[in-house]
Amino acid sequence: MASDGYTTIVRTIDPAHGELVAELLRREGIAARFHRVSSTLIGLPEMMVEMNVDVPVEAEARARELLADLEYVGAVEEAGGGGDEDDEEDEDEEERVARERAGGAAARPIRARRPALAAGFAVFLPGGAHLYARRPWTALVLGVGLAVSFAILVMAAREKVVPEIATAVIIAIVACDAIAGVRATRAERDGKHLSRGGQVARGLLLLLFGATVGSGVRVAAEAPRMLRDWRFVKYGSQYKISCTARSIVVENHGREAREIEIGEPELVQSYLWNRSDRQNIMIVGPRFQTVAPGGRAAVAVELPESVARECNFPGTPRRVQIGMDTGGQLVTLGGLGQDAIGCHFSFGFAARRLDGVDDAPFVAEGSCNPSSKTGGEVAGSLEPPHQETPKDQD
Repeated sequence: MASDGYTTIVRTIDPAHGELVAELLRREGIAARFHRVSSTLIGLPEMMVEMNVDVPVEAEARARELLADLEYVGAVEEAGGGGDEDDEEDEDEEERVARERAGGAAARPIRARRPALAAGFAVFLPGGAHLYARRPWTALVLGVGLAVSFAILVMAAREKVVPEIATAVIIAIVACDAIAGVRATRAERDGKHLSRGGQVARGLLLLLFGATVGSGVRVAAEAPRMLRDWRFVKYGSQYKISCTARSIVVENHGREAREIEIGEPELVQSYLWNRSDRQNIMIVGPRFQTVAPGGRAAVAVELPESVARECNFPGTPRRVQIGMDTGGQLVTLGGLGQDAIGCHFSFGFAARRLDGVDDAPFVAEGSCNPSSKTGGEVAGSLEPPHQETPKDQD
């Protein structure tokens, strides 16, 4: 029974059938109403949308008696039986045809749907499971929710997290439609019908549940990475990196002293045609240094002379080529051409607390490009580590 005092007595997918039944009931003094839905307006197949004929609750018994009479008349006429011929000739032709159609349709109710098939419709049609269960308004709400999610997915395709959340929400809504659609099909088969308002409310509830579950699952999966990114932004700004051709310098801008480690430094040489070489370089002195708040520490590195010469670092003698002129005298022809078009340091970085064992140190990958002209310090950078360790995940 609807909340406005009406109850459904006929459910049909044929608009003509519904209008005829409602009109006949009105002629008998019953305030019947017919809810007609144009399936083309919501993009659904014509025979998939179910419509209701409702009557006031107090007139339900009389309306059902009239429908039973119509069913009996339709059945008798289909079997070839006839009543009084004079009465039939006097009956209005239009009303007679209407009674035949209404009675015949009432005698042939809509076939009950199979709950197992509802889940399949959810995959191929937005809101398809509830549409199959004869709850078109729930299907419409779910379809609108899926359309909005697809629009967000397309518009935010260049983002990283938003498309993933939208995809998870779409999957969750389809799953809600499939599971709840099976239950709705069973309920409708057992005669537990929902009014239009109830169907809309059920659709909104399923839509909210699907959006919450889908976004929650995706955010939970992204939580470790988001936590690492937040931690890197928070603690990474406390340390400044710079370098010269012979050292890597670390400044501590935090409030506490830290033990700084520079690990596995390499010199990366870049050449034409996107070719690069990596050379391990040696740390001169300790690789662990304690840096007070506002202090700095320099970790000296030693490069092979041939490597420093190729990178044209200051203070490195250049090789020259000796030849003979036309008179047979030895002359200097000039420096050899440099193959490397760029050189930079790449190294691991870790900062640990001094009060006991630090199970979650700040870990990053450092990069710095020493100047090949002035020999002074050049600012470097810290980036999140490419390969995560169990400590980093803590």
